[in-house]
Amino acid sequence: MRDRPDRDALLAIARATLIKDVLPQIASEQRMPALMVARAMEIVGREIVAGEEAGLVFAAGVAALYEEPSPRNGAAFDALMRRLAADLRADAFALDRRPAMHALLLAEARARVALGNPRYLDGE
Repeated sequence: MRDRPDRDALLAIARATLIKDVLPQIASEQRMPALMVARAMEIVGREIVAGEEAGLVFAAGVAALYEEPSPRNGAAFDALMRRLAADLRADAFALDRRPAMHALLLAEARARVALGNPRYLDGE
């Protein structure tokens, strides 16, 4: 059993405190760095909530395109991503696999934008 609030809630509380209580006390020339810290806290909070699931889904999709099992550890994931990058640079995907790769890369890009700045996706 975990104590409450959990890590994402604690991070949200810390961010809100930074913005509401600390930021007004900071000299104007230091506000931008403080806002950058608050923004980073917001992104990390979304990453905590999302967990590792998104990366695992992407890795499983890439592995399926290669007809291989999903990577089980960080080293295998890194190797798979290096292979993917090399194959994309070399334009090595067969024509019949390109639509699936395109869909997978688009989904990954959307997932990353949703973590980094979900407001960009609001207008779709």
